Amino acid sequence: VDPDSSTDSFSGNASILDAYGQVNVADSFSLRLGNFRAPLLQSALMDRNRTLFIDRSVLGSTFANRTAGAMAYGDFEMVGWYLAVQNGVDGLADDYQFTGRITIDILGEGAGAMNEGAYNAGEETNLMIGAAFSDDGSLDNGTIITGEAYLATGPFSLAAEVADFDSDFALFGDSTPWAATGSFMITEAYEIGLRYQDLDDTDNTNLISGVLAWYHDDWNTKWQLQYSTADSDNDMLDSD
Repeated sequence: VDPDSSTDSFSGNASILDAYGQVNVADSFSLRLGNFRAPLLQSALMDRNRTLFIDRSVLGSTFANRTAGAMAYGDFEMVGWYLAVQNGVDGLADDYQFTGRITIDILGEGAGAMNEGAYNAGEETNLMIGAAFSDDGSLDNGTIITGEAYLATGPFSLAAEVADFDSDFALFGDSTPWAATGSFMITEAYEIGLRYQDLDDTDNTNLISGVLAWYHDDWNTKWQLQYSTADSDNDMLDSD
């Protein structure tokens, strides 16, 4: 069951998630063919056991759905690149979704590539920035532009992500939602985090989440205590 999919969550139905074949053409060049997530944001590509919060960000959950296609990707020292062609919102019809993404490790070996937060990020300062562009051919106005940054230094971490949606998207049409996250390692095993999200919708909806994570056995066993609240001009969207 995919915890990020609104159609599968809590339904009790099993579904195939990542299912692909992959070949490493060279040290900095790989090919993938099958069912996988579009390379739009690191918060969507990250495995669920590596997330600081119990849930992904709204943008991370939005882009975490898998579709069939092909992708070439690799890295050249501090620069990572991704080019993907996948089925778009029209499924198996003729039009496709094209996605390109680039990441740059500004400092250290980058941050956010393996996990959210500061846990196991190392003592040196690590900084990664990224940007992506996607166009869905089945929509007249179907482009998405994303940007992100991850910083980890000692016990602290900071992260930010933003996406600009064109007008034809049903959920975020003509909007620019964003999220910002900060965390602090209290001890080597305990981390606290705070996340703010602005959905940039007509109801002025924003979400705030706080979490305490206890890493009992690295990422293999982890306890999380989280509180989230949503504030909106639409009373139906208010929640705690």
